[in-house]
Amino acid sequence: ILAICLFANNLNVFGQQFLGNRISNFTSADALQLNPAASAISAVPCDIKILSGGAYIYNEYGYIINESILSALSKNNALFVDSITKYGNTVDAAQNQTGFNKTLFYDFANIQKPFNNVVQIEIGGPSFSGRIGNIGFGMFTNFKANFNSLNADKILNYDTLSDLNHKQVYPIGAMNVVSGAYSEVGINFSHAFKTEREHKISIGLNAKLLLGHEAIYIDNKAPTTFYKNRDSLWVQGGDIELGFATGYDLNKNYKAGIQGLGFAFDLGTSYLFPSNDEQKPYSVKLGISLLDIGFINFNKNAEAHAIQFTDVRDFLNNAYKGNTAQVSMARTISFQGFDDSLYTLQSNSFRIGSPTSLHIQADFNIVRNVFINVNFTRRISFMARQFQRSNSIAITPRVEYKWFEVGTPLSLIEDQLFGLGMYMRFGPLTIGSEQLNAWLIKQSTLQSGDVYLSLRVFPFKTKKAAHSRTNGRSRANDYGCYKF
Repeated sequence: ILAICLFANNLNVFGQQFLGNRISNFTSADALQLNPAASAISAVPCDIKILSGGAYIYNEYGYIINESILSALSKNNALFVDSITKYGNTVDAAQNQTGFNKTLFYDFANIQKPFNNVVQIEIGGPSFSGRIGNIGFGMFTNFKANFNSLNADKILNYDTLSDLNHKQVYPIGAMNVVSGAYSEVGINFSHAFKTEREHKISIGLNAKLLLGHEAIYIDNKAPTTFYKNRDSLWVQGGDIELGFATGYDLNKNYKAGIQGLGFAFDLGTSYLFPSNDEQKPYSVKLGISLLDIGFINFNKNAEAHAIQFTDVRDFLNNAYKGNTAQVSMARTISFQGFDDSLYTLQSNSFRIGSPTSLHIQADFNIVRNVFINVNFTRRISFMARQFQRSNSIAITPRVEYKWFEVGTPLSLIEDQLFGLGMYMRFGPLTIGSEQLNAWLIKQSTLQSGDVYLSLRVFPFKTKKAAHSRTNGRSRANDYGCYKF
């Protein structure tokens, strides 16, 4: 059981918002995925995205020593070394080894408290956003991979597990691990209303079909104790739920497919304050949204297990070595604990919630082409088993033109990780990172890094709408639809 939890905690990633793809006035197809009301008040009423992608890695479990991402990538045939056990917590003793300059040294964090781990990797497929008058609409497609382990017990620290004393009793607390991959196809509808003062209020909805591809969860529902007895792990009482849906079979053959279906929706509203300056599309744009309210029901190639006992059970460690398929792992646990490989099997289906979050945004148009964006995202848990989005706060000053844009996000992830980033848009292409410091500056403990990009159809010629004045106020700029 601990082997599964440890394996699940070897990759710990916080997902970010990939802000350069979503806060610009020229990327409304992505903006509606942060707030579905955005399409009705977009300054660019037509946007077609071809492809986007992003991945953010944050690791509390371990780190690479004295490297930046670029320096780490430059080391061909890198050898990952546990410096604690091999070199006494220093790389000095390795200086004389062959190929030292091409070696990456990996160390484990000395974790003294529970730690959170979240993965969010996203590939955006063809998407579009449009607006006719005050009616906004759109469609988007995404592939997402999620991993999260919230409040993982500090006993899973590598140092602790490697130094367990024989027959000394150790506690382990309740914890939950969820991992999976799914695709989504969403449609958007929004509507804007004008107030008497020419302010605009919009409301919007995204409805999404979710296609589940892979999933695994481990839920240690109650604290328990264990001790090591030679090559065995003795566990005193257990209340653990385990489930998976996968294309792997008992022979470790893999066949990709859809293991379940689900639905989710987003709700949002925006408020746009117009500007007296004709050169500014607005003065302030505010938005609040509730994202990813839904779940996936995995019912194909799926198993849900319950491991419950009150006495002491013996789990032989060697039985799990080389055992990587979820099906065979579950069979082994059941057989070792209850002398029956199918005893723990409860059902051939289970549900996992989508990564629900609250998102608040404020976009200030300071002077012509200069903006400051503030983003606030907080995850919301409503199911026992649920994919999770990371908590984040970001402030992004940006300079925005039709053919060029640059922004410098300052972000705080999970209330502890600071990032200094930059993104640039050259016409239809956006590329950026919210951890530029990790790419360029060597870190004593390199734990994080990200990169994202987006490619879209872009207007060769735009038609700017004529300005009109109502009650002495100028109408916000309308950058027109695409002209080829």
